[in-house]
Amino acid sequence: MLDLIFPVLLITLGIIYLVHPPKNKESRFSYRTKASLKNDLTWKKAHHLLGFYWLLLGGLLLVFSLILAFIPMYAFIRSSILLTTSIFAVLLSVIIVEKKLQ
Repeated sequence: MLDLIFPVLLITLGIIYLVHPPKNKESRFSYRTKASLKNDLTWKKAHHLLGFYWLLLGGLLLVFSLILAFIPMYAFIRSSILLTTSIFAVLLSVIIVEKKLQ
């Protein structure tokens, strides 16, 4: 059950960034990098792209976690696999967004 927290969090944040991105660049829950802070266009594009990727990755991680739930293994191993995959997915999405903003 706890394995579903990260995929659901990614889906939720993806929807928030797509539907209602932060307007204020000083917002605590915003994607703030040098590339995204260049101007308003890159700010909006960064949140739109990140929202799309997080929604997509959250859905894929949710399916992956449900598949792993039916494979017999220790819960610690399953959680470790999901956490490692989730971290790499988020890092990959940030790298892709940064490349697209340049």
